[in-house]
Amino acid sequence: MAVAARLIGAAQSPGMGILPAAEAGLATFTVLRAWRDWMRNSGRYAETTQRQYVRYMTGFLGDVLIPLEILTEADIIRYLDDLPPRGGMRGATLRTLKCFYRFAVIRGYMDDDPTWDLRIPRQKYGEAPSLTEQELAQVLVMAEKLDPRARPTLELMYATGARVGSICEVLPEEVNLVRQSIYFRVAKGDKPYTNPLGPRGMRAALKLLELRDFVPPRAGKRRPTLVGVAPVVVQRWAKESGEMAGVRVWTHLLRHTFCERIANNPATPELVTVELMNWRDGAQLRRYASARLPLKRDAVAGL
Repeated sequence: MAVAARLIGAAQSPGMGILPAAEAGLATFTVLRAWRDWMRNSGRYAETTQRQYVRYMTGFLGDVLIPLEILTEADIIRYLDDLPPRGGMRGATLRTLKCFYRFAVIRGYMDDDPTWDLRIPRQKYGEAPSLTEQELAQVLVMAEKLDPRARPTLELMYATGARVGSICEVLPEEVNLVRQSIYFRVAKGDKPYTNPLGPRGMRAALKLLELRDFVPPRAGKRRPTLVGVAPVVVQRWAKESGEMAGVRVWTHLLRHTFCERIANNPATPELVTVELMNWRDGAQLRRYASARLPLKRDAVAGL
């Protein structure tokens, strides 16, 4: 087949290096490497998105065990139908496949895109989850039992609305005590931004700065970042703090709670909420923050 020949040719192209004959059958993975390298250098995808796409793609190939050059739309539909209907797995997998095939077809690795007529399903979101003030207080108290950095880290995430991947990459010097702000160099969509630090955020940031040299017993070393740990550790802190407080907690729930608070403040313009959340626009506002009933009552009281 013409496509198969081009895939083998790609495996032997000057840019890829000459592969041994035994490895020529792995041309599919040569194209995957080219796709991965393109994502890394295109400037369109954040590091976390790149890793997620590669994981989804390799997981998909491991499940279907069908060479990409003969994969059909029907194969993809069957695979997607087997994924859980609730949650974001179907959408994330199809988004990954569309990204790959768009790259492969434009560059001549593939003749056809079997995903072109498939639409990414829109998730149906219920009322956005958030923590009450009492729940948040209980979770933060429990976090103190895990690690000296656990409470200020979770509290700083709540006070700034930061994603876990962003907070874990902040360097100590990216906390500006004079301007009372924090710079998120790593952000979704490769869009760095700065958020102000209110009193709560300042306290949490100062505590983490005090602990910048803290190394837990048996750890031996720490990352040179403000929180000093990887996202998986912060995710564990959130989960375990919630379990001790009797509340289901995950790191992104703190971002939801931040958004719910600021969005339901009548004095906060939508533009400010969008900027603080570092969104492209306000399309996600209702996903993250439903209007509270008292505000709705006040809106119709004078009718």
